[in-house]
Amino acid sequence: MLRKLFKTLIKYSLIITTFILTGLASGLIVMNIIIKSGKVPVPDITKKPLDQALIILGQNNLYPLVEGTRYDKEIPPYYIISQKPEPGKIVKKGRTVKILISKGQRVLLIPDFLGQPLREIEIKLAEKQLRIGDIVKVHSNNYAEGICMAQDPKPDEKGSPGDPVDILISLGPRRVDSLMPNLIGLKEEKAFDILNGFKVTLGKIKKVSSSSEASDTIIDQDPRPGCPLAQNQAVDLIINKISFKAQPQLLKTYRSFNYKVPAGSDNKNVKILVKNAKGSKELFNKNTTPGKSISLIVEVIGKTYVTIFVDGIKTMEQSF
Repeated sequence: MLRKLFKTLIKYSLIITTFILTGLASGLIVMNIIIKSGKVPVPDITKKPLDQALIILGQNNLYPLVEGTRYDKEIPPYYIISQKPEPGKIVKKGRTVKILISKGQRVLLIPDFLGQPLREIEIKLAEKQLRIGDIVKVHSNNYAEGICMAQDPKPDEKGSPGDPVDILISLGPRRVDSLMPNLIGLKEEKAFDILNGFKVTLGKIKKVSSSSEASDTIIDQDPRPGCPLAQNQAVDLIINKISFKAQPQLLKTYRSFNYKVPAGSDNKNVKILVKNAKGSKELFNKNTTPGKSISLIVEVIGKTYVTIFVDGIKTMEQSF
């Protein structure tokens, strides 16, 4: 039984081997016929260095014809990008094969954008096949609004097509509405009345006990007196409170209050009243431009209400 199986395997192995040898022989015969007939298959020289490609073409009795050069970020310089005819095509000996040679990845020098407006920078980046990266805007006393102050990469550094360039743009000088008044030594109520005449917000309020200063007075401030005040800038105060003995329900604090005047075509008379355990007080009463924001500091003692009147009509009430 085993001897019969062994003979069968040998028989089929011989048949398969015969087919393989026959195929190889046929291929060699066909190739020999092609070569003798003066024709050759075009070898594949793509992605090969130029000197090696020329040798391969010469060995196959073919001649190169440089069709051109091109930048390519994938193919190194002096390597073959493409060829015509395509690899494997049967052609006559002595035929030319057109080749496209790589110049490698294109290297660009980053332009200098310092002192130029953003729109002009965007146009120049597009011309250089670069793109805008992150745009950061900050205030500057040295550059007008919209002007480039710095860039990354820096001018004349090397880059490639499609690389981003980050730009730092000036917002111009920070707007200063007024100078910080001197509040030191004033009673806190008087100090907050003064601050309500400025477009500021309430910052940190710290209460300390000092026997060398009068109670309920301002003993320090930030910003310092005479410093520029930007719109809606926070003001920090330190208040002396050596005799503060108010009941919890009458605890005095201060809160920032903001109101935006309704939109419209004409100025509106805006009146803002505050009512607390101490009584009622008018904080604001002016003809105001529509859309303008009003920032005030409200003295909160017990339950406190802020009421808004626009052109004599009550439009809003907020409690603290």
